[in-house]
Amino acid sequence: MKYYLLRVLLCLFFLSSPLLANDEEPLNPIQDLETEILSTKIPQGYEKGYAYRLNGDYVTRYDKSLPGGKDPYDAYIITIDIDSTSLKDIERHYIEHPKLEEKKLISEKKAIELSTAVFRDYDGITLSLVEPDKLTPYGSKASSKTGLRYAYLIRDDHMENHMVLYLDAYDGEILGLDQYNSTSDDTAPQEPESFFLNLWEAIKRFFGYA
Repeated sequence: MKYYLLRVLLCLFFLSSPLLANDEEPLNPIQDLETEILSTKIPQGYEKGYAYRLNGDYVTRYDKSLPGGKDPYDAYIITIDIDSTSLKDIERHYIEHPKLEEKKLISEKKAIELSTAVFRDYDGITLSLVEPDKLTPYGSKASSKTGLRYAYLIRDDHMENHMVLYLDAYDGEILGLDQYNSTSDDTAPQEPESFFLNLWEAIKRFFGYA
């Protein structure tokens, strides 16, 4: 009975393979349009943050480039209609914040050295923007700095709860701790998973292969 059920499920899976392949079909015409939009409608200095499909649209976000990071408060979001391969919307996402004074930045090496006061090791460093008053204070005293500040985000994957450390990018002051999130503030909605992919995973679990 078990193997009869396997044959039925496998037939369903392979009969559905064209549909499954269609989920992963290349978006070449749309990517060509995206490239054209990027070169004609978006200023230089922005890099791709994420891309996803949602409700028949292909959405990409471009964040302002920073040395060794991205500016999540200065971005463009492009929405393209997949069926018509046409531009649907360009949205500017911008929040007023201080201009980066690159010459005043402490080096990444210096920031990593300062992080050893908190972290045993580090697994990544990124230049970003943060509001110190929204962070978890390190020690008994919170930082007195307010507003958006340029900071080095330093990760130590061995820390519990995926905590990260923020150091002021100009003077190295510990601004506070936070939980690591790999996405920007605008969390990308996920495309619904394929039914047939889930079916295949269920088959493997049923027969002890996953």
